[in-house]
Amino acid sequence: MPNVTLFLTRHPAHEFVYESNEELHTHATSHRGQPTLIGQGVSANSSDDQARIKQYYMNDRQRHAFDIAQQKAQHARHPRTLTATAQRTRKSGRWRLLGMLVGPAVYAARLTSAPSGTAASLAAGIIDASIGGGLGGIAAPENALQSCHSFQGRSLELISSSERVIAPLTMFRSMERHRGNDGTSGYVALPKSTSPYDFFAQTGNSVVKKLKSEPHGRCLRVTARSAHDHGLSSLQEAILIHPAPSIGWLIGCISVRPLGDDGQYDDKLPNPSAECFTTIFNAVTSWGGNKVRLFVLA
Repeated sequence: MPNVTLFLTRHPAHEFVYESNEELHTHATSHRGQPTLIGQGVSANSSDDQARIKQYYMNDRQRHAFDIAQQKAQHARHPRTLTATAQRTRKSGRWRLLGMLVGPAVYAARLTSAPSGTAASLAAGIIDASIGGGLGGIAAPENALQSCHSFQGRSLELISSSERVIAPLTMFRSMERHRGNDGTSGYVALPKSTSPYDFFAQTGNSVVKKLKSEPHGRCLRVTARSAHDHGLSSLQEAILIHPAPSIGWLIGCISVRPLGDDGQYDDKLPNPSAECFTTIFNAVTSWGGNKVRLFVLA
């Protein structure tokens, strides 16, 4: 039976901050008339814009004071028709990369900066360590194969079985939460690990079914055995892979969308995130026997 394997990398780090209400653009302005905050859906490189991102969150008190002033002014003009100011929330997320390979069983994986296709870059130790179970936590047979795949400017080096590749490496953009709503880091996430996480396909998940863009509640969920073997907390064990039209639908879960797509969509069908997830879910159910492995790489 063919195998389905996913590869997630969180580098290069690319943070974005999403403002959920357009009204902020017209009202919350500086004395020069320019928006004081990073706008809706605008990305910021976390290594270059730390100060700007921190300032974005520090403006919370100023924004709250502005909202109260707006409501008081509205009440003074129309005492009987007071309408509460729409709740404006901001959420921090990070774009990642997710690759999917269908075919051989993957025993060990790593990412390097070497260009793909340079077989010489495969160190001899990777296959020796994998055969002994020391690199990926899965003992590879002696006839395991080495292969090298392009991974968005990096090289994905694999030790795998000899089964043929049914579907070549398919790349997606992934999305996860990053900072808490107060601007601090620390959202729950799957830790980097040399051994893969085992997931299974689930239908009818009560949380995912709340999405209008995923009415059947389809998702990928880490197995209880894999969660135990990796020492995951109860929160980490609850992490799912599912579609998400915007970062507001994620807490610790992982969603996918086309490469280069940083849009935030309405929760309805069709949308690019739902289409990408369907591609992965169908591969898992059609080829993988409802099972899939996820490598979380550097």
